[in-house]
Amino acid sequence: RVLTSKELVMYNKVLLYILEYYLLSELGFTDVIAIRKKLNNRWENISESLSIQKESRKMFSQKLEENDEKSKEDESFNGMGTTLVTAVIYNEDMYVANVGDSRCYILREDDLKRITVDHSVVEDLVRMNIISEEEAMTHPIRNHITRAMGTDEMVIVDIFREKLKPQDKILMATDGLTGYVLDDKIKELLKKDEDLDVVTKNLINFANEVSGKDNTSVILIQKS
Repeated sequence: RVLTSKELVMYNKVLLYILEYYLLSELGFTDVIAIRKKLNNRWENISESLSIQKESRKMFSQKLEENDEKSKEDESFNGMGTTLVTAVIYNEDMYVANVGDSRCYILREDDLKRITVDHSVVEDLVRMNIISEEEAMTHPIRNHITRAMGTDEMVIVDIFREKLKPQDKILMATDGLTGYVLDDKIKELLKKDEDLDVVTKNLINFANEVSGKDNTSVILIQKS
């Protein structure tokens, strides 16, 4: 089964004690203070990581509650859902959370890495090698998502952790961009040595030229 956050904290703490005992008794290390300092630093990193993941899930829950309140106030919103992707950058770590088919990418030099996994029917078909990514863009049920904010009382949020390097570009975008523009073209536009605002506008403009059938939201960040 999947461990809860509290169980995971205790599990990691036990592992640290076992490691301390092993270093002292089996490998003959004698500097107890140095060992404990290093292990405590590791423990703090684990705690910080769990805390950030907890806050990401808390933020998604708040957004879900806001959607529910809007549905109660205005019946026209009843049954409507939305996708959501967010990123928290802490030192060299980035924590990404997503529901639906909005995506997060990292561009590092010449490599564009997709971080999130779409919660959609066509994404499942692509992963099963039934259709290609190009076919998914024109598939008749490409807009059918399997998870969304606001359609159910409970939603499963995916959390990803990535190490960042200086000059990495982080892209978050709705399917108004990623649903109509191939990753190779997105990479080409991201690689241009231009102001981030200019690159963002170029991505949106190109998506509109290709399709213009869907709303397009783009957030672009560069690691210092």
